[in-house]
Amino acid sequence: MGASPLRGEDPFAMKLRAKPSRPNPVPPTRIAARTLALEELRILLALHSAPCISLYLPSRRGGSAEDRNRYAALLAEARARLVEESSAREADRLLRPLEGLSRPAFWQEATAGLALFHSADHTALFRLPVKVPERVFVAGSFQVRPLVEFLGTNKHFYLLVLSQGHVSFFKGNASGLAHVELHAGLGSLEDALGPEQHERKTTQHQSSRGGVRSIVGGTNGTDASRDEDLARYFRKIDAALWAILRDEKAPLVLAGPEREVHIYQHLSRYAGLAPEAVHGNFAKSGTAELHKQAWPIVEALTAASEERVLEHYQELVSRALALDEIRALAQFAVRGRIRELLLDKDAVLYGKMDRESGAIELHGTKGRNAEEDVLDDIAEAVLLRGGEVYSLPKERMPTKSVIAGTLRW
Repeated sequence: MGASPLRGEDPFAMKLRAKPSRPNPVPPTRIAARTLALEELRILLALHSAPCISLYLPSRRGGSAEDRNRYAALLAEARARLVEESSAREADRLLRPLEGLSRPAFWQEATAGLALFHSADHTALFRLPVKVPERVFVAGSFQVRPLVEFLGTNKHFYLLVLSQGHVSFFKGNASGLAHVELHAGLGSLEDALGPEQHERKTTQHQSSRGGVRSIVGGTNGTDASRDEDLARYFRKIDAALWAILRDEKAPLVLAGPEREVHIYQHLSRYAGLAPEAVHGNFAKSGTAELHKQAWPIVEALTAASEERVLEHYQELVSRALALDEIRALAQFAVRGRIRELLLDKDAVLYGKMDRESGAIELHGTKGRNAEEDVLDDIAEAVLLRGGEVYSLPKERMPTKSVIAGTLRW
C-alpha cells in the first residue's frame, strides 16, 4: 500500500504484497475447498504469476448438468481471453487443472456459490452458502470484490460440529451453511491420534427417551482417559482453526454432546467463540438442520454486536473520532485508522479508489467494469487492516450518509 502520508511506512502494505505463505502445487482433479477468511483474502491479494483467473459461479446444492455447462462456458470465455494475451498452448496448459475438476464428485459437493482462483503459482477454491454473480476475470491479479461483503463482520459465522470423536467445520450466513474440509488427518480422533484409539470399545445403550446413543467404555480406557484423548484431539483442531481464524471476529458456534462441547470451550483460543452452544448428537444431521439450530444463536450475537457499534459511533462523534464523509474515510481506510466501518447494505457508489493514497473518483453511473464500487474498495481496505465492516439497512445507519466509520486514533 506504499508509505502513509501521516504515519510513515504502512506495515500492512508489506504484508499484503508478500508472496503467499503456502506453496500450492495443483493436483489435476482434486482441489480441497478452503475456509474463506481474512488470511485467505490477503493471500489472494498478494503478488501472483500472471495471468490470474478468477471464476465465480452460482450453483445448486449437489450440482446439476446446467452447472457443469455454465462452468464449461466460463472456462471457454477464460480461454479466449488467454489466447488473446498469449497462445492456445499456454491457455491449454493453464486451464487443464480447472477442466479436470469437472467430475461428478466435484459437483456433488457443490453449494449455492463457487469461487475459484487459479494462476501458475496458486489455486484456491471456496464453496459458499450464498449465490455469487456469474463472472470470470483474466487479469494481472485476482479479482476478489464479490467476496468482500461476505466477509463483513455481521454477515457470516462459523460452526464446528463435535460428534463422538469426529468434527465437521462449516462457514455460514443467514441463508445457510457450506461445509469446509479441515486439514487431512483431522477429521476424527483416530486419524489425529493414531489407530490405538480405535481399540476402545463402544457399546450401544437405550436412552431414557427411547433413542440410541453411543457410550465409550471397555477395559482399555476410562471416561477420564477418553476426555484426555478428546482434549489432545481438540487442541489439534483448535490449532488448525487458529491458523485460519486468528484475524477473524465472526462468531464460532459449537454443536455436539454437552461433554465434548465443554472440553472444547475450555481449550479454545478463539476470541469469537460463542458463549452459547447447541447440545445434541448431530452426527447424521444435514446442513439445513444444523443451520436451523445455530442461526438463532448467531442472530442474537449479531444484533448485540450491531447495537454496540452504533452506540460506539455516537460516543465518538463528539471526540471527532467518528465521521461519515466518504473521501476522508477512504484515506483513513488505507492508513489502517478505521476501527469500524458501517455501510448501507443496498448502496452502490461507482468510481475508482487509489489503493495507495485512498483518493477516490466518483462516477455518476456504472462503469464498464461491474466491480467498480468504491464502497467495496473501502471495505476491502478496512478488512485487510484488521477493522470491522458492518452492512446495515438504510434505516439503521447512524447518519443520512451511506457510509460511516469510527477511528482508532
